[in-house]
Amino acid sequence: MALVVYRADAPAAPARTAPPAARVLRERLVETFERHVRVDSASDRGAATLPTTAMQRAFAAVLADDLRGLGCADVSVDAWANVAGRLSGRVPGRPVLSEEEEQAERAGRDRLHAIDQKLRDLYERRAQALTQIHQLSDQQKALADQRAPKQAAVESAHRRHREISNALNDNRRARDAARKAVDEALADLREHRAKVPRVERARPDQLKRELAELELRQQTTALKITEENALIARVRDLHKQLQAAEKEAGAAAGHSDRGKQLEEALRTRRAELDAIGKAGDALRHERDAMNASVRTQLYEAGAIYAELRSKAQARGEAMTRVDTLSREIYLLESEGNRILRESRDRRFEAQRAVKDYNRSVRDATGNRDLLSRAADAQFEELLRRGRISLGGGSGT
Repeated sequence: MALVVYRADAPAAPARTAPPAARVLRERLVETFERHVRVDSASDRGAATLPTTAMQRAFAAVLADDLRGLGCADVSVDAWANVAGRLSGRVPGRPVLSEEEEQAERAGRDRLHAIDQKLRDLYERRAQALTQIHQLSDQQKALADQRAPKQAAVESAHRRHREISNALNDNRRARDAARKAVDEALADLREHRAKVPRVERARPDQLKRELAELELRQQTTALKITEENALIARVRDLHKQLQAAEKEAGAAAGHSDRGKQLEEALRTRRAELDAIGKAGDALRHERDAMNASVRTQLYEAGAIYAELRSKAQARGEAMTRVDTLSREIYLLESEGNRILRESRDRRFEAQRAVKDYNRSVRDATGNRDLLSRAADAQFEELLRRGRISLGGGSGT
């Protein structure tokens, strides 16, 4: 199969009619291709140097040897494993990039290298900030889970505290009412005691004993008429006194029963007052204990809330750093894309100039042999890849 310059509309030459020189060239190209593909020149995305692997530099050395074998002069490999050489030209006046554009190309490569280094650092810092955000989010969730039961306990304690306060208010009102009832019962008892009649009169039992003695004397002793009449008068008087004493004794008994009732009512009121006071003391003791518990729970919940705020502030700062780094990354990527576009535009212009030159050469020289056409094809490929450029009288 003959090796010709690639054209989209060029028909393939039959393999059987290929001349011996074409077959030799094909074998040489296949051998060179196989030797090149055996070299593991894949790039390392995580590397921070150019070239990214040692094999790429070794492959550059292989390409440099191949260029020397093709007759290129001044073949060199720079610090970035770029291979360059000079091939003597055959026709003067070949197109070449201006020195200003060459300087811009080199400056663009240097800037792209600096941007790549900076982007690696920014990507790493942004990844660290994102990791910190995720960690802070997990910590905030854990703190929120810890805070929820404490907050529920505080709210429950507040509800119980309000219930105790309401119960204390009710106890205070009941205590005031009980104290008022005690005062009223005491006033009734004092008023009742003040109404006790103070009459100096013999008791009914004394009067009955004296009557019994006088009746016995009347029945067993012979008395004179005057003595008997005096005795009868005395007996009648004692009966009157006895009736009055028994009446007064009944009133005194009723008065005494009423006093006992009032005393019992006073004792009952005082017992109720004491019970209400004990209930109030128990409520106050529970309230004091509840206040201490609420203060402790509030302190714990407040500590968790303060830590939550600290985590939220740190998370906000990390998110701000992520936004800042993302803006820097965007600006650097935009600058890198701009430099790449400018480089592509320069290469496109160079390629177009080379194509125009090749057409002019073909028009001037007419048909050439197969080896010359193959060399031109390789030359155009190197130009397309930006490995060499054109100059007046020589290719670099």
